[in-house]
Amino acid sequence: MIDTPPPPATPPRPPVVERPAAYQVSYGLVQGSVAPGTRRVVIRVDGRIVRALRLRGGTTFSVDVPLPPRDTRVRVETIDRS
Repeated sequence: MIDTPPPPATPPRPPVVERPAAYQVSYGLVQGSVAPGTRRVVIRVDGRIVRALRLRGGTTFSVDVPLPPRDTRVRVETIDRS
């Protein structure tokens, strides 16, 4: 009998950002949904963390973030319970 390690855990699905859409003008509202089991949502603007929030049992989020008056890159990251 050959003992093999368990298969790696399946990563959670990435967040779905509903607002802003790619290349959409935004005044700071970021909305979306996350996988069940997600505990935290982190919003980065041009690589800098501008908001970090805890989810309490839900799978959607809506948050206002400060955006400079220019083109920016908005990134949404999720953290599960592990």
